[in-house]
Amino acid sequence: MKRWQLALCAGVLLLAIGCSKKPETEIAAAGAAITAAESAEAQEYAPAALQSARDSLTAAQQELAAQDAKMALMRKYDRAKELYVSAATLAQEAGNQAQMEKERVRAEVEAELVSTRAMVDSLSAQIAAAPRGKDNKAELELMKAEAASMVASLDEAASLQASGKYLQAQSKVKAVATRVGEIQAELATAMARKR
Repeated sequence: MKRWQLALCAGVLLLAIGCSKKPETEIAAAGAAITAAESAEAQEYAPAALQSARDSLTAAQQELAAQDAKMALMRKYDRAKELYVSAATLAQEAGNQAQMEKERVRAEVEAELVSTRAMVDSLSAQIAAAPRGKDNKAELELMKAEAASMVASLDEAASLQASGKYLQAQSKVKAVATRVGEIQAELATAMARKR
């Protein structure tokens, strides 16, 4: 074999080895996994896991850009490929965590709705049964109106829960439960004034 043919074969071999291919499949998979995690509401239910996936995607993009900036023979996309695979895996985990957390919050809100409704019903009964006098009549009427507005708030929370907005429903239920405790303390003070 002539020298120039040997040199040409060696050059072609080096070119084939040195020019690695961009990880197009992994890039697409990572992007799709991030989108799926966002659709699963990972931003609300698993924000730390989603952020890890986004950070891994950013690192992969930076590594890809660094390799693209090199001469064709010097490019190696192995590290970028690993980072894209990692980003996709982390995004899938974020989506799974979001689904599990969403289900946990849904069950928690369901139980909180029942118990808080019972608290509001008990408070309404206490207000209705409270002895009225000239010193506490206006306060008791305000408490009665507020108890009625709590029922409306719980109905809104139930509607939010039915539409899958569990965190908003939970926030509303907890606010009502806190206010029930405050009104019970106010009711005790108002009843003491009647005596």
